[in-house]
Amino acid sequence: MLAHMLTEQPKRASRVQFKHPVRVETLSEPKRVIRTLTANVSRDGLFLRMPEPLPPGTKLNVALEAAGAPHSLAEGEVCWGTTEGEFAGCGVRFTKYTHPRAKELLSHLVDSIQHNRPLRAAGRPARWRRLLPVGVVALLLITGAVFAFEATPPPAVALETATTPVIVAEPVQLAVAEPVAPVEPVKAEPPVVAPPVVIPNKKQVLASARVTKKSEPSPALVEALKGAPAPVPAQRFGTSMSVAGNGRGSMAIKDGAASKLSWDVTSSTLRLTASGKVSKAFFLASPPRAVFDVDGEKPSHAQTLELAAPYSKSLRVGELPRGTRLVIDLERAPKSAKPDGNSLVLSF
Repeated sequence: MLAHMLTEQPKRASRVQFKHPVRVETLSEPKRVIRTLTANVSRDGLFLRMPEPLPPGTKLNVALEAAGAPHSLAEGEVCWGTTEGEFAGCGVRFTKYTHPRAKELLSHLVDSIQHNRPLRAAGRPARWRRLLPVGVVALLLITGAVFAFEATPPPAVALETATTPVIVAEPVQLAVAEPVAPVEPVKAEPPVVAPPVVIPNKKQVLASARVTKKSEPSPALVEALKGAPAPVPAQRFGTSMSVAGNGRGSMAIKDGAASKLSWDVTSSTLRLTASGKVSKAFFLASPPRAVFDVDGEKPSHAQTLELAAPYSKSLRVGELPRGTRLVIDLERAPKSAKPDGNSLVLSF
């Protein structure tokens, strides 16, 4: 039995699955820094995942990464390695702990994983457990102070009678104001208004001038003009004009296809008639004018003639491609215009 105990190999430390980033630095030349993951961990060592494992006997320093920074854990030595598929890596045995609580941390880590307990800082009680005694003591002190305050009676206050004499104010007599005599209102005098100045406008000035112009001639001038013969209408541009006493008249035109323009006035109707071959007779409103187109000879030149026909101002003779055009300028537009053969009947 004793011999068996002496020859029995020490038990291998239990390993647990633990995947965590570590930073490995080789201690021998050439030095290398490798960042990798752990596959499992025990109290005495761990397994590093590496596609190309380090050779056995390599001395290295293992640091766990926490909060983005490496924390040195222990120094170790590579014991074995493998390159088989996803299990490629090497086993490391710890030879020296570089952290003062490394062994305690590893034991706590292995126990927590084996028993499915949440990981927390090893060896440190929870925060509320550390603060519980302090809170209890503070509560007891506050409670004692409250009871002591309530048990203390309030100090007695001596009431003293006031001996200061009271001064009574004498009544004040108010003076009554004397009535003021009413002020008579001042009557304002009416303002002096100047008579309006009338300035005649332009229409009034022109009306006054017309009245002056139409004033009656002197009696001597009237007597001198009684025996004077009637004026004879002037002839222009080789034309002759005759006026009958029964409202008819005519004008001879010596140039062009139309040789004469005649008119006949009855009541408020004016009939204008052109001689020759009249192809068209019509009226134009703006400005008011009667037009005759006469086929035949063209006039040698355009001309404007004075016209004594009622409602008329002048006669214009012009050229057409195939004859002569007569244009009678009217004083005002007729109510209606109707062509009738060589005539144009205008109703005013």
